[in-house]
Amino acid sequence: MSGGPRTPGSRLAGLHLSLAADLARWLGRRPPHGLRPDDTAVGYAAGRSALCWIVLAVSVIETVAVALLVPWPTVRLVLLVLGVWGVLLAAAARASCVMRPHLVGADGSLRLRHGALVDIRVPVESIADVQLETRCPSGGLLVLDPAGEVAELPVGGRTNLTVRLTTPVSFTRPLGGPATARLIRCYAEHPRRALRAWATLPFDLPPDLDLPPDLGLGLGGPARAERAPGRRGPGGSMPGERRLHRSEQSG
Repeated sequence: MSGGPRTPGSRLAGLHLSLAADLARWLGRRPPHGLRPDDTAVGYAAGRSALCWIVLAVSVIETVAVALLVPWPTVRLVLLVLGVWGVLLAAAARASCVMRPHLVGADGSLRLRHGALVDIRVPVESIADVQLETRCPSGGLLVLDPAGEVAELPVGGRTNLTVRLTTPVSFTRPLGGPATARLIRCYAEHPRRALRAWATLPFDLPPDLDLPPDLGLGLGGPARAERAPGRRGPGGSMPGERRLHRSEQSG
């Protein structure tokens, strides 16, 4: 039977399959997951590389120690299986973050992710503005406020991009629960490049848009970008009309 909500167990099984697929894609040097022509991949995995390699090294050492030190064959076999599974899981988690970067769509949409665990799709018409903003939230890989207004995807305990939305977007938590947010903070290895990739898309940027001076876009003052044909909404706005801001602060 299908169509019902997924249980945490089925969601966990699906996550393990996704991690295995990402590991195979990484080893096979395949393109990032979900990357379409003209999309821009925005990496974040480097922010947790040291931790991933430490966990992987500890798992390998632990597995070798079990093989050498445990004298009981049955216990040794069980511990070896668990140890090998842990090594593969650590490698797959690293591969998943590399193979599932954030994506800036050619249509102006955003796809903000944390490996196979979190995948937030933001259509261009829902984006109010994007900011460079450094914050240090406390929590794990997905931090949600109780009101369902803010979702944070920190890496190394830090975020550096803030996406403000005009309408909330819905997404799925790592174990399958529903969630919504109208402000999303995430981490990018090169946040200015990510903002530049989004800002220079050749459509529906307001003609009076003042871009941050340090983005290096070479536009010389107010941005000039050709708008794609489209129907103006109420108040004369274009669908997906976007504003850019720069705000670097710690908190």
